[in-house]
Amino acid sequence: MFLLSLATLVVFIVMSVVDHNAAVTKTRLLLNPRDIDVRFEGGNSCNNWVSQESYAIGLGGLITDLLNTYSTFMVHDKTNYRVNEPSSSGKTLTIQFVNQRHYRAQQCFMSVVLIDNADGSTMLDKRYFVTNTNQLSIQDDLFNSLSFVLTQPWPNRMREQLALFRNAAKYRTDAFL
Repeated sequence: MFLLSLATLVVFIVMSVVDHNAAVTKTRLLLNPRDIDVRFEGGNSCNNWVSQESYAIGLGGLITDLLNTYSTFMVHDKTNYRVNEPSSSGKTLTIQFVNQRHYRAQQCFMSVVLIDNADGSTMLDKRYFVTNTNQLSIQDDLFNSLSFVLTQPWPNRMREQLALFRNAAKYRTDAFL
């Protein structure tokens, strides 16, 4: 009986050495090209980005809501998701504040980068200098750029929704002036 147990143990050891499976990777290899993660990263290089953080997070939320409602993309808002784990999303849109030299002075810009996770290529790379007067034009430019790089024309309902947001924001701005 002891010899049979010992022989079985040796057979199992040999089988595990000879017929080993591939190592399990922690990253998912199957990416969904129609999924987009939206992330916000604060900037260590900028001093004054905190006052504009709510605008950037709101812009990320607006992108998520409108694309989930009016496009064929499935967008995941991970702006307040601090865990950096592998994702099956095919694309990642990152909004962060970066310090950049501009006309001999260091200024804080909002950087918006869309990465294709399949090959690591940069699909969109925009930098905006955010002020109180250009936030709506940044929003318009960003949505137009996303439409172009995603080859996704926005439907009329989405354009109408953006116009409503624009008019409401303009009304609020004019009321405080």
